[in-house]
Amino acid sequence: MIITFEDIFVAAENPGCTSENKNALEGLHRAMNDWPDDFDTVEDFFFSVESYLGEALNSAHVRAKSRMLSALTDAWRGESLSELLAFLDAFGCTSAVEYLDALKRL
Repeated sequence: MIITFEDIFVAAENPGCTSENKNALEGLHRAMNDWPDDFDTVEDFFFSVESYLGEALNSAHVRAKSRMLSALTDAWRGESLSELLAFLDAFGCTSAVEYLDALKRL
């Protein structure tokens, strides 16, 4: 199952979605929106972030890369990574595949 940008928004608005999951999903939605490139799917977004990080997508790698960004030249990436980090921490997974699996269960 492919998870689209719209799917994230719909899942967050689902009445059965917990407030914690809703906040995490809204953060992921903002992270995708703030990233300099446009994406239709979460998978493509995660792939782009992993390419930018040069390592697997997880909280430790995102946190480390965020510390190296310049507020002047990388503001949008920094904002996106900050939102993504909140999502990653909320779900506590260790890989992009695990995050996608968690999203599919919502």
